[in-house]
Amino acid sequence: MSRLVQSMSTHGIASGDSTPPSQTVCSEVLNSLYGFVRARQLEGTYPGDKSTGTWSITPLRVLCGWGAVTEDEWPSPSDWPPNEPPELDAKAKARRLHHYQRVRSVGECCVVLGHLRPVQVTLEILGNEELFVRPRFRRRGIATRLAERLIGLSAACRRPLRMWIPFADWTESNIASIDKVIARLGLSLFHSKARWAVAMAVDPNNLPPNPRTQEDRK
Repeated sequence: MSRLVQSMSTHGIASGDSTPPSQTVCSEVLNSLYGFVRARQLEGTYPGDKSTGTWSITPLRVLCGWGAVTEDEWPSPSDWPPNEPPELDAKAKARRLHHYQRVRSVGECCVVLGHLRPVQVTLEILGNEELFVRPRFRRRGIATRLAERLIGLSAACRRPLRMWIPFADWTESNIASIDKVIARLGLSLFHSKARWAVAMAVDPNNLPPNPRTQEDRK
């Protein structure tokens, strides 16, 4: 989350409101912990481990729904879980983000930039945010076809396929399903250094140095 009150963007997401960016920035320094705590609460991982991360889109949802507070209103504490001063949510409402937009293609990026809006996007990899089949549609070969489509898109775009596994999905009951998806995609699983993800799946022919195995993570 940015430390200035402004129209904000995050990975693959652009913000937007009716005010030019030059008029939305002010000198207030925001408290980043407020957004992190509310994002963890929204995802159901709070308080839990302090090192558990969140989806990159969740802080923007917090900015729209709750807003933000300044360092003066909540000086960053060192303890976890932190003790919140009273009336924080009421104070945060004054700094709500009007709206944000998800950018899904180069064409949409051009539209956003044409309106002088900030956007951050990664183009060197092919990623997938959610991959699942609803229970009533399972055992029909749909997961296999989805995996084949992703592999085909990776080849067509000439981009390596990469998948992140967030802490919220890394549960004892879910590991077997994750392994099946990874196997269908021909990827290998290794430990992620990202704060918000426990693991990452990549092409086994393009592994980072000294990857940690599933056994290492238990």
